[in-house]
Amino acid sequence: MTSGSPFPIPLTLSPSRIGSFESCPLKFRFVNIEKLPDPPTIDKYKGTIVHRILELLLKEDSTERTVEMARHLFDAVQYGAPNDEDFAYLELTSDVDHPFWIDVRKLVDTYFTMEDPTTVRPEAMEMRVEHSMGEFKLTGIIDRLERDNDGNFVIVDYKTGKSPSPNFVDDKMKAMLLYAWLCKQEKGSSPAALRLLFLKDGKAVETRPLENKVNFQLQRVKAIYGAIKRSCETGQFGTKKGPLCNYCDYRQWCPEFGGNPSRAAVEAPVVLGLKSR
Repeated sequence: MTSGSPFPIPLTLSPSRIGSFESCPLKFRFVNIEKLPDPPTIDKYKGTIVHRILELLLKEDSTERTVEMARHLFDAVQYGAPNDEDFAYLELTSDVDHPFWIDVRKLVDTYFTMEDPTTVRPEAMEMRVEHSMGEFKLTGIIDRLERDNDGNFVIVDYKTGKSPSPNFVDDKMKAMLLYAWLCKQEKGSSPAALRLLFLKDGKAVETRPLENKVNFQLQRVKAIYGAIKRSCETGQFGTKKGPLCNYCDYRQWCPEFGGNPSRAAVEAPVVLGLKSR
Protein backbone atom coordinates (compact mmCIF):
# COMPACT_ATOMS: atom_id res chain seq x y z
CA MET A 1 0.00 0.00 0.00
CA THR A 2 1.47 3.35 -0.98
CA SER A 3 1.23 6.33 1.37
CA GLY A 4 -2.36 7.60 1.35
CA SER A 5 -3.75 4.68 -0.69
CA PRO A 6 -7.11 3.48 0.64
CA PHE A 7 -6.40 -0.07 -0.56
CA PRO A 8 -3.24 -2.18 -0.91
CA ILE A 9 -2.01 -2.52 -4.47
CA PRO A 10 -1.80 -6.21 -5.44
CA LEU A 11 1.62 -7.63 -6.13
CA THR A 12 0.29 -10.62 -8.09
CA LEU A 13 -2.20 -10.90 -10.92
CA SER A 14 -3.52 -13.88 -12.85
CA PRO A 15 -5.61 -14.21 -16.02
CA SER A 16 -8.70 -14.93 -13.92
CA ARG A 17 -8.13 -11.89 -11.71
CA ILE A 18 -7.58 -9.71 -14.75
CA GLY A 19 -10.85 -11.01 -16.18
CA SER A 20 -12.56 -10.29 -12.86
CA PHE A 21 -11.40 -6.67 -12.90
CA GLU A 22 -12.55 -6.23 -16.48
CA SER A 23 -15.95 -7.72 -15.62
CA CYS A 24 -16.54 -5.63 -12.49
CA PRO A 25 -13.84 -3.59 -10.70
CA LEU A 26 -15.91 -3.38 -7.51
CA LYS A 27 -16.29 -7.15 -7.23
CA PHE A 28 -12.54 -7.42 -7.88
CA ARG A 29 -12.00 -5.11 -4.91
CA PHE A 30 -14.25 -7.20 -2.66
CA VAL A 31 -12.67 -10.54 -3.56
CA ASN A 32 -9.05 -9.77 -4.41
CA ILE A 33 -8.24 -6.61 -2.44
CA GLU A 34 -10.40 -6.82 0.68
CA LYS A 35 -10.30 -10.65 0.63
CA LEU A 36 -13.98 -10.95 1.51
CA PRO A 37 -15.60 -14.39 1.53
CA ASP A 38 -16.01 -15.79 -1.97
CA PRO A 39 -18.56 -18.58 -1.58
CA PRO A 40 -18.11 -21.69 -3.69
CA THR A 41 -20.79 -22.57 -6.21
CA ILE A 42 -21.99 -25.90 -7.53
CA ASP A 43 -20.72 -25.03 -11.03
CA LYS A 44 -17.24 -24.03 -9.84
CA TYR A 45 -16.86 -27.07 -7.65
CA LYS A 46 -18.10 -29.30 -10.44
CA GLY A 47 -15.34 -27.86 -12.61
CA THR A 48 -12.79 -28.61 -9.89
CA ILE A 49 -13.90 -32.23 -9.66
CA VAL A 50 -13.93 -32.80 -13.43
CA HIS A 51 -10.49 -31.21 -13.77
CA ARG A 52 -9.22 -33.48 -11.02
CA ILE A 53 -10.48 -36.63 -12.75
CA LEU A 54 -9.11 -35.67 -16.17
CA GLU A 55 -5.75 -34.67 -14.72
CA LEU A 56 -5.43 -38.08 -13.07
CA LEU A 57 -6.55 -39.81 -16.26
CA LEU A 58 -3.84 -38.17 -18.37
CA LYS A 59 -1.19 -39.03 -15.81
CA GLU A 60 -1.80 -42.69 -16.62
CA ASP A 61 0.17 -44.43 -19.35
CA SER A 62 -1.43 -43.68 -22.70
CA THR A 63 -2.82 -47.22 -23.11
CA GLU A 64 -4.52 -47.01 -19.71
CA ARG A 65 -6.53 -43.88 -20.49
CA THR A 66 -9.79 -45.72 -21.01
CA VAL A 67 -13.41 -45.16 -20.06
CA GLU A 68 -13.03 -47.88 -17.45
CA MET A 69 -10.03 -46.09 -15.92
CA ALA A 70 -12.00 -42.82 -15.89
CA ARG A 71 -14.81 -44.54 -13.99
CA HIS A 72 -12.30 -45.93 -11.49
CA LEU A 73 -10.82 -42.44 -11.00
CA PHE A 74 -14.33 -40.99 -10.66
CA ASP A 75 -14.96 -43.39 -7.77
CA ALA A 76 -11.67 -42.45 -6.12
CA VAL A 77 -12.27 -38.70 -6.45
CA GLN A 78 -15.85 -39.05 -5.23
CA TYR A 79 -14.67 -41.03 -2.22
CA GLY A 80 -12.22 -38.27 -1.26
CA ALA A 81 -14.57 -35.35 -1.96
CA PRO A 82 -16.02 -35.12 1.59
CA ASN A 83 -12.59 -33.89 2.69
CA ASP A 84 -13.04 -30.75 0.56
CA GLU A 85 -14.27 -27.60 2.30
CA ASP A 86 -16.43 -26.76 -0.71
CA PHE A 87 -18.16 -30.15 -0.47
CA ALA A 88 -19.28 -29.40 3.07
CA TYR A 89 -20.25 -25.79 2.35
CA LEU A 90 -22.43 -26.83 -0.60
CA GLU A 91 -24.02 -29.57 1.54
CA LEU A 92 -23.32 -32.26 -1.05
CA THR A 93 -23.49 -35.99 -0.44
CA SER A 94 -21.55 -38.99 -1.73
CA ASP A 95 -24.71 -40.54 -3.16
CA VAL A 96 -23.83 -41.56 -6.73
CA ASP A 97 -27.39 -40.72 -7.78
CA HIS A 98 -27.13 -37.13 -6.56
CA PRO A 99 -27.60 -34.72 -9.53
CA PHE A 100 -24.11 -33.30 -8.89
CA TRP A 101 -22.40 -36.67 -9.45
CA ILE A 102 -24.68 -37.56 -12.35
CA ASP A 103 -23.57 -34.33 -14.07
CA VAL A 104 -19.90 -35.05 -13.34
CA ARG A 105 -20.18 -38.49 -14.94
CA LYS A 106 -21.89 -37.01 -18.00
CA LEU A 107 -19.17 -34.40 -18.41
CA VAL A 108 -16.39 -36.98 -18.16
CA ASP A 109 -18.22 -39.26 -20.60
CA THR A 110 -18.59 -36.34 -23.03
CA TYR A 111 -14.84 -35.76 -22.86
CA PHE A 112 -14.28 -39.17 -24.47
CA THR A 113 -16.45 -38.12 -27.43
CA MET A 114 -14.23 -35.08 -28.03
CA GLU A 115 -10.78 -36.62 -28.20
CA ASP A 116 -8.97 -39.90 -27.79
CA PRO A 117 -6.90 -39.48 -24.60
CA THR A 118 -4.55 -42.30 -25.65
CA THR A 119 -3.21 -40.01 -28.41
CA VAL A 120 -2.64 -36.97 -26.19
CA ARG A 121 1.00 -36.07 -25.58
CA PRO A 122 0.94 -34.04 -22.34
CA GLU A 123 3.96 -31.92 -21.62
CA ALA A 124 2.55 -30.80 -18.29
CA MET A 125 -0.76 -30.59 -16.44
CA GLU A 126 -1.85 -27.99 -13.92
CA MET A 127 1.39 -26.24 -14.79
CA ARG A 128 2.14 -23.13 -12.77
CA VAL A 129 3.61 -20.31 -14.84
CA GLU A 130 4.75 -16.90 -13.67
CA HIS A 131 6.69 -13.91 -14.90
CA SER A 132 7.90 -10.78 -13.15
CA MET A 133 6.43 -7.60 -14.60
CA GLY A 134 8.49 -5.26 -12.43
CA GLU A 135 5.95 -3.86 -9.98
CA PHE A 136 3.96 -7.08 -9.91
CA LYS A 137 4.06 -10.73 -10.91
CA LEU A 138 1.80 -12.33 -13.52
CA THR A 139 1.01 -15.91 -12.62
CA GLY A 140 -1.41 -18.64 -13.56
CA ILE A 141 -2.02 -22.37 -13.94
CA ILE A 142 -2.32 -23.97 -17.37
CA ASP A 143 -4.75 -26.91 -17.35
CA ARG A 144 -2.84 -28.86 -19.97
CA LEU A 145 0.20 -28.16 -22.10
CA GLU A 146 0.77 -30.71 -24.83
CA ARG A 147 2.68 -31.27 -28.06
CA ASP A 148 1.02 -31.61 -31.43
CA ASN A 149 2.22 -33.95 -34.19
CA ASP A 150 4.78 -31.35 -35.29
CA GLY A 151 6.20 -30.96 -31.80
CA ASN A 152 4.62 -27.55 -31.20
CA PHE A 153 3.01 -26.52 -27.92
CA VAL A 154 -0.78 -26.51 -27.57
CA ILE A 155 -2.62 -25.12 -24.55
CA VAL A 156 -5.83 -26.94 -23.66
CA ASP A 157 -8.42 -25.79 -21.13
CA TYR A 158 -11.48 -27.71 -19.97
CA LYS A 159 -14.78 -25.88 -19.53
CA THR A 160 -17.78 -27.53 -17.90
CA GLY A 161 -20.25 -25.06 -19.39
CA LYS A 162 -21.69 -24.73 -22.87
CA SER A 163 -19.68 -23.42 -25.81
CA PRO A 164 -20.12 -19.71 -26.56
CA SER A 165 -21.87 -18.24 -29.56
CA PRO A 166 -19.48 -17.02 -32.29
CA ASN A 167 -19.84 -13.43 -31.03
CA PHE A 168 -18.35 -14.35 -27.64
CA VAL A 169 -15.50 -16.65 -28.66
CA ASP A 170 -12.93 -13.85 -28.43
CA ASP A 171 -13.99 -13.11 -24.84
CA LYS A 172 -13.43 -16.75 -23.90
CA MET A 173 -9.98 -16.65 -25.49
CA LYS A 174 -8.72 -13.61 -23.57
CA ALA A 175 -7.35 -15.64 -20.68
CA MET A 176 -5.90 -18.20 -23.10
CA LEU A 177 -3.91 -15.48 -24.86
CA LEU A 178 -2.44 -14.48 -21.52
CA TYR A 179 -1.48 -18.08 -20.89
CA ALA A 180 0.06 -18.16 -24.37
CA TRP A 181 2.19 -15.14 -23.47
CA LEU A 182 3.24 -16.74 -20.18
CA CYS A 183 4.04 -19.97 -22.02
CA LYS A 184 6.28 -18.03 -24.39
CA GLN A 185 8.19 -16.54 -21.44
CA GLU A 186 8.47 -19.95 -19.75
CA LYS A 187 9.22 -22.16 -22.76
CA GLY A 188 10.71 -19.71 -25.23
CA SER A 189 8.06 -20.13 -27.92
CA SER A 190 4.38 -19.34 -28.34
CA PRO A 191 1.90 -22.23 -28.54
CA ALA A 192 0.76 -23.12 -32.04
CA ALA A 193 -2.86 -23.46 -30.89
CA LEU A 194 -5.21 -22.63 -28.03
CA ARG A 195 -8.05 -25.08 -27.49
CA LEU A 196 -11.11 -24.89 -25.23
CA LEU A 197 -13.05 -28.10 -24.65
CA PHE A 198 -16.66 -27.34 -23.64
CA LEU A 199 -17.82 -30.53 -21.99
CA LYS A 200 -21.44 -29.50 -21.50
CA ASP A 201 -22.26 -29.72 -25.20
CA GLY A 202 -19.17 -31.54 -26.47
CA LYS A 203 -17.87 -28.71 -28.65
CA ALA A 204 -14.29 -27.55 -29.04
CA VAL A 205 -13.16 -24.04 -29.87
CA GLU A 206 -9.64 -23.65 -31.21
CA THR A 207 -7.62 -20.75 -32.47
CA ARG A 208 -4.11 -20.44 -33.83
CA PRO A 209 -2.97 -17.16 -32.29
CA LEU A 210 -1.02 -14.69 -34.34
CA GLU A 211 2.31 -13.74 -32.81
CA ASN A 212 1.31 -10.08 -32.62
CA LYS A 213 -1.79 -11.01 -30.58
CA VAL A 214 0.35 -12.93 -28.13
CA ASN A 215 2.88 -10.10 -27.86
CA PHE A 216 0.06 -7.56 -27.34
CA GLN A 217 -0.75 -9.21 -24.02
CA LEU A 218 2.21 -7.43 -22.42
CA GLN A 219 0.65 -4.04 -23.18
CA ARG A 220 -2.79 -5.25 -22.13
CA VAL A 221 -1.63 -6.56 -18.76
CA LYS A 222 0.34 -3.42 -17.96
CA ALA A 223 -2.64 -1.22 -18.88
CA ILE A 224 -4.98 -3.23 -16.65
CA TYR A 225 -2.49 -3.21 -13.78
CA GLY A 226 -2.28 0.57 -14.16
CA ALA A 227 -6.06 0.82 -13.87
CA ILE A 228 -6.06 -1.43 -10.79
CA LYS A 229 -3.30 0.64 -9.20
CA ARG A 230 -5.22 3.89 -9.81
CA SER A 231 -8.35 2.38 -8.31
CA CYS A 232 -6.45 1.32 -5.20
CA GLU A 233 -4.85 4.75 -4.85
CA THR A 234 -8.09 6.67 -5.31
CA GLY A 235 -10.47 4.19 -3.73
CA GLN A 236 -12.66 4.40 -6.84
CA PHE A 237 -13.72 1.00 -8.16
CA GLY A 238 -16.34 1.19 -10.87
CA THR A 239 -19.28 -1.12 -11.45
CA LYS A 240 -20.58 -2.85 -14.56
CA LYS A 241 -24.27 -3.59 -14.37
CA GLY A 242 -25.48 -6.56 -16.38
CA PRO A 243 -27.33 -9.88 -16.29
CA LEU A 244 -24.66 -11.54 -14.11
CA CYS A 245 -25.47 -9.09 -11.31
CA ASN A 246 -28.46 -11.30 -10.49
CA TYR A 247 -26.03 -14.04 -9.41
CA CYS A 248 -23.50 -11.85 -7.61
CA ASP A 249 -22.94 -12.56 -3.90
CA TYR A 250 -22.07 -8.90 -3.28
CA ARG A 251 -25.13 -7.32 -4.88
CA GLN A 252 -26.47 -5.92 -1.59
CA TRP A 253 -23.31 -3.83 -1.16
CA CYS A 254 -23.26 -2.56 -4.75
CA PRO A 255 -24.27 1.07 -5.34
CA GLU A 256 -26.02 -0.01 -8.54
CA PHE A 257 -28.61 -1.61 -6.25
CA GLY A 258 -28.59 0.97 -3.47
CA GLY A 259 -25.85 -0.69 -1.44
CA ASN A 260 -22.91 0.76 0.46
CA PRO A 261 -19.55 -0.82 -0.51
CA SER A 262 -17.88 0.40 2.68
CA ARG A 263 -20.11 -1.88 4.76
CA ALA A 264 -19.13 -5.05 2.91
CA ALA A 265 -15.94 -5.67 4.90
CA VAL A 266 -17.93 -5.91 8.14
CA GLU A 267 -21.15 -7.47 6.90
CA ALA A 268 -20.06 -9.91 4.18
CA PRO A 269 -18.28 -12.42 6.49
CA VAL A 270 -21.49 -12.67 8.54
CA VAL A 271 -23.99 -12.64 5.67
CA LEU A 272 -22.07 -15.07 3.47
CA GLY A 273 -21.25 -17.37 6.35
CA LEU A 274 -17.56 -17.78 5.59
CA LYS A 275 -14.41 -16.60 7.25
CA SER A 276 -12.28 -14.03 5.44
CA ARG A 277 -9.33 -15.64 3.77
